[in-house]
Amino acid sequence: MAGAAEKLNTRFFRCPYALLRIFHGAAGRVMSVIYSYSNRRGAADAECVLTRDGLAGCAGVSTSTAARALQKLRGTEGFVQREDYGRRRYTLHIQGTCVRRYRYLFEHQFEIGGVTRRLTGAEETILNLIASHITNPNAARGFEGSEGRFAAMTGYSKDAVGNALRALIGAGILHRPRRGTSRRRLSRYVVCRELRRILCGEAENTENKQDKPLQPLKKSEIDHDARTEYERHYSLLRARAIARAEVAQDRANADPAYAAAHREIRGLEPRIAFAQVHGDEAGARELIARRKSLMVQQARALARIGMAAEELVPQWHCSRCSDTGYLPDGHMCGCWRPPKGAQP
Repeated sequence: MAGAAEKLNTRFFRCPYALLRIFHGAAGRVMSVIYSYSNRRGAADAECVLTRDGLAGCAGVSTSTAARALQKLRGTEGFVQREDYGRRRYTLHIQGTCVRRYRYLFEHQFEIGGVTRRLTGAEETILNLIASHITNPNAARGFEGSEGRFAAMTGYSKDAVGNALRALIGAGILHRPRRGTSRRRLSRYVVCRELRRILCGEAENTENKQDKPLQPLKKSEIDHDARTEYERHYSLLRARAIARAEVAQDRANADPAYAAAHREIRGLEPRIAFAQVHGDEAGARELIARRKSLMVQQARALARIGMAAEELVPQWHCSRCSDTGYLPDGHMCGCWRPPKGAQP
């Protein structure tokens, strides 16, 4: 007799590593819901029988987004859609290990960079990836990786991964007890204690909490706190500089003359590179001259609306580290120091 089918834990949905790079954000959540329902243990014929509205509700997305995700899934190997008595049923079977997608992470709003908002797709995916290792016996040591490794695992660019990690560290959601300084030494990331408690569903142990004497902090814990404060400081500086530049770019793009010149310059860049690669020197010179003319038009448009070109790019407080706190060789910049007595 077959065992009882596993009761699906709807606090999180499982997502195969093989599909993590393909299905991002909202589409990834829909895929995870279908995969989790159709791969319940103890149920060989398990299927996802949720309606489109039900899928959207479980994944926390709109009905139209769920429909687009299903359209994308139809070309995925292992996905089957059939109709039974007028009701659609979905199955998705693929071999390999899985990462968890926690509902809390896409339903809750976090305070990041002074703004209360939901996580972006890259932030949610990376945080799910790291939080999935909570049940690992060695989870207290954290999850080791680099921006390049996270980019390869998730399908996002290294810039998107770096921005997501800095935002999560700046908000105190992630901690980085150890920062890698070479290709061989990877950074270590740990989910904050409160979020670990929420995601794992562990109850707080308050028994005799007040009777226990306070233990002095270990040196590793002091260094960990100092590093977190150090990186949070730089994350906020960087977020503010980028936000100011984005506001300036939106203001400049509102001017039709600037926006038209900006679009044409962006279209010229690949044409110039193509001409230079193929040895068309005359064509490249002509395109470069046109680009210079457009840049003059841009400068005039900016002057007309009372802006300078420097406002369109982030103005870092420290030009050496670009408000990251670390120099290109991996050493600390030293333009800001943590509190006395604690070196990160």
